[in-house]
Amino acid sequence: MLYIKTIKISQNHRCLKQGLAIEAKQLTLLVGDQGSGKSTILQGLAQLGQSKESFITIELTPEGEKGVNSYYFDSEKHNPRIKDPHLYATAGGKNEGIGFASALKSRFQSHGEVIKEFTVNPIKKAQNCIVNIDEPESGLSIRNQYKLVSAIQAAIHNKTQFFIATHCLPLIQSVDQVYSMEHLRWMDAKEFIQTQM
Repeated sequence: MLYIKTIKISQNHRCLKQGLAIEAKQLTLLVGDQGSGKSTILQGLAQLGQSKESFITIELTPEGEKGVNSYYFDSEKHNPRIKDPHLYATAGGKNEGIGFASALKSRFQSHGEVIKEFTVNPIKKAQNCIVNIDEPESGLSIRNQYKLVSAIQAAIHNKTQFFIATHCLPLIQSVDQVYSMEHLRWMDAKEFIQTQM
C-alpha cells in the first residue's frame, strides 16, 4: 500500500539540490555513502507539517490523502540508553514515550538489544502506516539483521510503507532495487552492491 507517491526536494539544502524527485515504493531503501543525504531526507519527512520552511514536499496517493500515521526512528538520536526515554520517537508530530519500566530495562541491555526492541519487534506489528527509519541495523547482529528483514516483509503485507536509510547488506540483498543517493536514481540492488566493492 502506497501512501506517499513522490518525495521532492522543493528548495536547496546543504546536501540536497532542489528538483530531486524520488518515486516512492512500498519499501524505499535510501543507500549511499555517509553524507549523501539519506538521513536528511528522513529527517525532512519526519518534520513535514511542523515547519513552514521544509525543504521537502510530498505527493500523496489517494490512500495517503485520507490520512495515515507516520512514525520516525533514528537509532542514534532516539536510543533510550543515551536519550530521554520518554521522547524516543515522533509519531504524527508528537512525542511517544516508552514508559518507566521499559526505560529502566533498557539501561541494563546492550546497544543491540535495545535497538532490536525499538526496531525489529515493533515493526512486526506495524500496519496501515508509514515507517521512516534511519539505519535500523545499527548495533544488530547478523542474525537480527535477517530478523529485521523478515519483520519488514511482514509489515509490508500489513499495508505499511517504509522509507529506510541503510547500509545493511541483508536488507539491500532482500530487494530488487534501491535508491542510490550517490547516483540519484533507482538501481538494481546487485548493481549497487558491485559499485561499493
